[in-house]
Amino acid sequence: MNRTRSTVRAVTGAALVAGALALAAGPAFAHVEVEAENAQALATGVTVSFNAEAESTTAGVTSLRVVLPAGIAPADVTLAQGPDGWTLTPAEDGYTVSGPAVTPGKDVAYKVTVRQLPDAKELAFKTLQT
Repeated sequence: MNRTRSTVRAVTGAALVAGALALAAGPAFAHVEVEAENAQALATGVTVSFNAEAESTTAGVTSLRVVLPAGIAPADVTLAQGPDGWTLTPAEDGYTVSGPAVTPGKDVAYKVTVRQLPDAKELAFKTLQT
C-alpha cells in the first residue's frame, strides 16, 4: 500500500439462502467500499472508512459484521465514528458494529481506527450486513 490514498473493495457476495432471505429480513453479504487515507504497510493509527450500501428499501441496517484480514487483531480496532447509538463489539476474527436501525434505503457509513496495518499490498474486509 504505497499510495497516499488506497481503496480496498470489500467482499461482494450473493445471498447463500435466497429463499430464507426473501421471506424475512436477515443477514446478507454487503456491498461495502473501504477506504483509508495515507494507508501503507505497517502504518499506525490509520482511520479506515466503510460505506455499506443499503440493501433494502423497507428494512434499515442494524449491524455489520466484519472479518478482519490477517495481521489485524480485533483488539487493535476501535470505533472512530458511526451512526448514532452504534457500538463496536470485538469478535474472535473481527468485530460487529451495531445499533438502532438506520433509515430504510440509507447507506451506513462508519470509521474505525486500526492500531497498525499489516505488511500487505492489499487488504480485504469480508462484511455481513443485517
